[in-house]
Amino acid sequence: MKNLIVTPTALIINLREKIGLEKDMLVGVIQTLIQLTVVGYVLTYIIRIDRLWLTGLWP
Repeated sequence: MKNLIVTPTALIINLREKIGLEKDMLVGVIQTLIQLTVVGYVLTYIIRIDRLWLTGLWP
C-alpha cells in the first residue's frame, strides 16, 4: 500500500529535478506488475490442483 505513495512521489521528484529516469521507472513498475501477476496465477494453479509431488506433500 505504501508503494502507491512512494512510486508516484519518486516519479514527481524525478520529473522536477530532471534526473532522466522516467522511462526506467515506468518500465520497472510495469515489469513488476506483470511478474507479480504471473506469479499469482502460477501459485493459484499450484495450490488448486491436488498433486502431492507439486504441492510438496502439503496436508
